[in-house]
Amino acid sequence: MVKQLRADPLTADIPIVVLTSRSMNPHERDLLNGKISHLSRKATFNRPEFVELVRGLCPTPAGSSSGEPRGHGR
Repeated sequence: MVKQLRADPLTADIPIVVLTSRSMNPHERDLLNGKISHLSRKATFNRPEFVELVRGLCPTPAGSSSGEPRGHGR
């Protein structure tokens, strides 16, 4: 899946976060190295940390300093 996403110009720059329930062997990790943005195990999943990770990977819309989606002002 990662290989296909990276090969397509429409999806090549989209951050990929992998959340898995199993331990990955060194070969599997090497295959993903440099191709994904983050790898985490479900056993260590922490919702607030995940939200911050996603926020860090997603650029804010141009002209928005608050990080809030456009049209949702105060």
